[in-house]
Order: sequence, then C-alpha cells, then structure tokens
Amino acid sequence: MSDTSEDAPIYGPFFGVMGASAAIIFSSLGAAYGTAKSGTGISAMAVMRPELIMRCIIPVVMAGIIAIYGLVVAILIVGNITTPATGYTLYKGFLHLGAGLAVGFSGLAAGFAIGIVGDAGVRGTAQQPRLFVGMILILIFAEVLGLISPTTYQIAEVGKPDTPLGTYHISAIRRFVGNDDPDPRPVVPICKRGRPRKNTI
Repeated sequence: MSDTSEDAPIYGPFFGVMGASAAIIFSSLGAAYGTAKSGTGISAMAVMRPELIMRCIIPVVMAGIIAIYGLVVAILIVGNITTPATGYTLYKGFLHLGAGLAVGFSGLAAGFAIGIVGDAGVRGTAQQPRLFVGMILILIFAEVLGLISPTTYQIAEVGKPDTPLGTYHISAIRRFVGNDDPDPRPVVPICKRGRPRKNTI
C-alpha cells in the first residue's frame, strides 16, 4: 500500500524545495548586482575623494543584507519540508513555492534599485556632500522592497469582510476542508509570551 495520497503526492516536496531555492538564488542575484554596481561607483569616486570611501560603503552593506532575507526564508521553508508520508501535501508545497518566489523576486528588484541608486549616489556625494542624507533615505526605501512579500494576511469573517480578526503569518493559516473538519479554525493559535498579568484590586 502506498504511503502517498492524492493530496500528498510523491513529488509534493519538489515545489517546497524550489521555493527555498528561488528565495536564496534570486535574493543573492539582487545582492550581487547591487554590490557590483555600487562598488563600481565607489571605486570611481575614490580616485578623487578617497576620504569618503568608508562613508559611501553603505550601499554595499545594504545590498548584502538582501541576501540574508532570502537565506532566512529559505531556512524557514526547508525546516517545514517533510516527506509526503508524514503529511506534506501539495498545498503546502505550493505555499512554500509562492513564498520563495515572492521573497526572491522582491530581493532581486531591491538589489537592482540599491545598485543603481548607490552608484549614482556615491558619485554625486563626492561632488556635493549634502546629497549623502538623501541617498541614504532613497536606499532605505529601496531596501524595504526586499521585505514586501505576501507572508502575512488579515483574517476576517465572511459576513464581515471589513472587520479583520487579526494578522497572521502564512505558516499559521490552515486550509478549510469542509463542514466535517474536526478543527474548523482557519488559523493556528498564537502562543503569547511573557508573564501573565497580575490582577489588581
């Protein structure tokens, strides 16, 4: 008798692995482009203003952080991948694939933005030091692009779609099976940390 079923086929983990791979690969591509593009501008700027090298190294650092985003998401996905016999369904595989692609492409776009802004920013800072603060602000908004991905969702009742019950991570959302579902709750309860409040009289 086969340990797999129609909901958990033998090729289900393939999509999860592809999601983890996409997260780290595309994020690393964005980080590499941002580092190379910014490094080119820093090298050209340092010929005339070598004292600004350490100050203008910020775009390179911010580009490298994007790869860490992809690495963290890849580790989270890999940690949740199991065998189909232990309940890894095709639904989970598609969720992991979508999450990995979202984070990977977001990191790729952020890396391109940081590289282009960093290259032009450090060259401009060498000629006009007042441009430095503006460059940092633009880099911050470019870095935020790497954090935008559909990993959290707001849950609401069907009859009250405008009143959210709360915001939950994608790993806490369950698939609705039907009216015979023994656990019809849409999300996994979140464990609250910290000490309980003391009752005051």
